[in-house]
Amino acid sequence: MNDKSNKHKDFVKNVFNTVADKYGTDGIEWFSYFGQKLIEHAEIESGQTVLDVACGKGASLFLARKKVG
Repeated sequence: MNDKSNKHKDFVKNVFNTVADKYGTDGIEWFSYFGQKLIEHAEIESGQTVLDVACGKGASLFLARKKVG
């Protein structure tokens, strides 16, 4: 893995760790914004495969699905 990939991985991990305690209680607007930012930082491209394993409300899932086509 290159340095850029490691930074993205660390970013995503830190964000999830930061919000874990309130993930199911905050408003939907927050989840939409957060989901979009995760997809941007993950650098998902059209045609890739994405696996979502019990990641909550789908804030990232539906955006990732749209991004990969």
